[in-house]
Amino acid sequence: MTVFKGYMRIMKKNTGLILLYLGIFFGVTMALQAAAGKETYTSYESEKIKIGVVDKDNGPLAEGLVKWLEGTHHVTMLEDNREKLQEELFYRNAEYIVQIPKDFYKTCIVQDNPISVTKIPGSYTSFYVDQQINAWLNNVRTYIASGFSQKEAAKAALEQPSSRVSMYQDTETTSETPAYTYPLCSLSVSGCSVLFHGLYSSCFSERRYPETYAGFIRFHSPAEP
Repeated sequence: MTVFKGYMRIMKKNTGLILLYLGIFFGVTMALQAAAGKETYTSYESEKIKIGVVDKDNGPLAEGLVKWLEGTHHVTMLEDNREKLQEELFYRNAEYIVQIPKDFYKTCIVQDNPISVTKIPGSYTSFYVDQQINAWLNNVRTYIASGFSQKEAAKAALEQPSSRVSMYQDTETTSETPAYTYPLCSLSVSGCSVLFHGLYSSCFSERRYPETYAGFIRFHSPAEP
């Protein structure tokens, strides 16, 4: 009982500090709860990245590819200068650079050669854009093989509808977090913090509470044989 009485004396003496801790934790928790409640997701949107394009062909297919990229990402036309291209990547003005070669139709459509690209090493977005460009090239090859002209194939690939994904929620599959979750978690954490702070703070010392300190030591010391 000596330890318990001493602890209650310390708690009573530091009531203001305890209320301050609880007030701060509770205020932060309510702010986080309010912010989390405003986040609602009803649909997915494809990520747009910064793409630089060097057009060495200026043909209808190259123009169609640029227009298609502009509808999907943030596109900037760049000059065919190696140093400037490296600066664009270094300063993150562009995350992905597409270099459309001369005679784009023969090189990439007929001969099926990959288009030249430069990307930031280790960037996951580069794989995302690689798949999109390859899909566009395959669509154009399909239209060309079906008898479309270069201009018609570029227009058809541009008008191809994109996929749309929407989130479905009902009363059984909803994953909303109850409003009381954050306050309860915060109060439990703050309560434990205050209790441990009271036990091991400088207030609980031999000099200020000799009887309580002695009782605490006796309580935790192993029994003598």
